[in-house]
Amino acid sequence: MLWDELDIDINTVPIEQLATYTAVEYFLCHQSIPPQEATPLQRVQHYLESFYHLWEVEDWRRATQILTVIPDPQSNQELHDQLGVWGYYDQQEKLYKSLLGKLNPGCDAVCYNGLGNIYDALGELNESESYHQKHLEVARKLGDKAGEWKAIMGLGNVAKNRGQWQQAATYYQQSLDILEKHPDAESPQGRAMLMGNLASILSRENPEESLHLATAALAIFRNLGNPYLIARALVLMGDIYNSLKQPESALKYHQQSLEIAEKCREVVAEIDAMKGIAEANLQLNNCPLAQKWYQKCRELIRIIIGPWDSIHWFAVLP
Repeated sequence: MLWDELDIDINTVPIEQLATYTAVEYFLCHQSIPPQEATPLQRVQHYLESFYHLWEVEDWRRATQILTVIPDPQSNQELHDQLGVWGYYDQQEKLYKSLLGKLNPGCDAVCYNGLGNIYDALGELNESESYHQKHLEVARKLGDKAGEWKAIMGLGNVAKNRGQWQQAATYYQQSLDILEKHPDAESPQGRAMLMGNLASILSRENPEESLHLATAALAIFRNLGNPYLIARALVLMGDIYNSLKQPESALKYHQQSLEIAEKCREVVAEIDAMKGIAEANLQLNNCPLAQKWYQKCRELIRIIIGPWDSIHWFAVLP
């Protein structure tokens, strides 16, 4: 049980902090389990409440320990990452910014990486680039090769979203080179993610190589059994087939992705799959159905963006 792992002795905490630690015990040990129909955020709310109570008493170490919980074993993502998978970017941003400069450089590196990914997803590319650069600087100072390739991949994602394809490909290749030279920084998931990123870049100039890389990445994700990454890889396959003007094949992959993404609530893949289905229907001259899917995209974007500016998201829709 997480409460036991935190190793908090209620009998020895300062009297002025007793109410705070008692609240943490309540949220982790006694709060009722949310109903089946609860949203993902509601299912992890007890962790977030515990985090902020620990933050109030400046117990940074235990607060960060809360964020390493894995709420969904299928994804194997820590809580702070999983919030982004579910599309709760505002919650993520608040967590990361509340921890910056509070514990150690390693913690700062995680926060910089997370903030870079958030702003990239929201189209705030200058902000994203700044945080990925900060992450890269910290990772290099720490000799953290795993952090280094992730930071460089983040810079590649920013370049890709700016339409700087060659620069993005260079960043992705630099990340792969680090994985080749430093096996201790290797991870099948990370390699597959980079293969997928390269595939998305190559789809414009070398669709055959792009399909090869995307197929290999999909096979790795399926072997890992991670539905979130499988959904994203299926979107990539669908996008490639759309670019090849093969809408029937594109529909097959996007529909598979949407089915998986809806089950695990991978909202970015949901949006991208809907958009891919719409584009495939446009190629098939089924304009009413295409508009129906574009409208579904807009509705989901409004739900997940919340207080954020959604102009970036709507810009990709006709």
